[in-house]
Amino acid sequence: MKITKYLFFIIVALLINLQALNAASLLGKVAVYTSPSNPEIFPLVSGNRMSYGHRALIRISGGTFIAEKGTVLEAIDEGEKVIFQIEKGILNFRFQPHKTIVSFNTKDGVISPPKIVKANSSIVEGRIVVSENSTVLDLSEGTLAALSSKGLTEISAGKKIILAQATIDLEEFVGKKGTNSEECTPDCNGVIEGNNNPLVVVDDNGKPIEALSDNPLPGETELVVKNVLLRDGVFVLGVQPTDKELLAAILLTAAEVGPSAPSVAAVVVPSLFTLPFIAAAATAIAKDKAGSPVIPIE
Repeated sequence: MKITKYLFFIIVALLINLQALNAASLLGKVAVYTSPSNPEIFPLVSGNRMSYGHRALIRISGGTFIAEKGTVLEAIDEGEKVIFQIEKGILNFRFQPHKTIVSFNTKDGVISPPKIVKANSSIVEGRIVVSENSTVLDLSEGTLAALSSKGLTEISAGKKIILAQATIDLEEFVGKKGTNSEECTPDCNGVIEGNNNPLVVVDDNGKPIEALSDNPLPGETELVVKNVLLRDGVFVLGVQPTDKELLAAILLTAAEVGPSAPSVAAVVVPSLFTLPFIAAAATAIAKDKAGSPVIPIE
């Protein structure tokens, strides 16, 4: 009788832990094609570094990816976005930016959708190749933005770019001046020394001033870059007005309002693409031809 009670408690504990895993860190599923007709299915868990010895089909809510043999990567759940930290290899991707925010981080830079996703940007598709010397992005559909040591670059469909091997020097951006082309709430777009960049107004600690959502900073305000930060999966320039009185007024208002309540990230529930696409993707993976597979389009 005592053994039965202990067994009952062990099972309950395991179920609780499994539920916590599903809610907090389960991003989707991975089908590893050790053989064309018999894939091994694994959960895609946030924070797990994976080295793929075979081609693998990765599915998350709103996106499908094909990792080539030899690819090493880690998928990280950041609440409202998923970061693929790619150490090396080839990752083919197809995702819907209006459904899920995906960021690709490599040693040479960060690749992610633009801050403002256009309504007609229903699909982003392409491939990323990470080698010892460089990161190559080949984009066949949609628009992406890349931040490397050369700065922020927007890539459109049909373009290929190479991110040089270098460490991003954030100090290069600090101190540059420009203006915002629209109201900052606190996010906005602007021109910094002739380059269009996503911006966010920050306090003296480099944190976004969320209070500006009710009292936006007017457009065409002269700004200076204080830092560079990752916001909603995209690198943006943290800026402040060069006018000290205006800055003091903004900081005072922010202090009176107080910090805004943190947003609660929705749990990402994995969903499958339509069956025709999954079947076509499985067929493409099973065909062991030279070169990388083309991700089928419905």
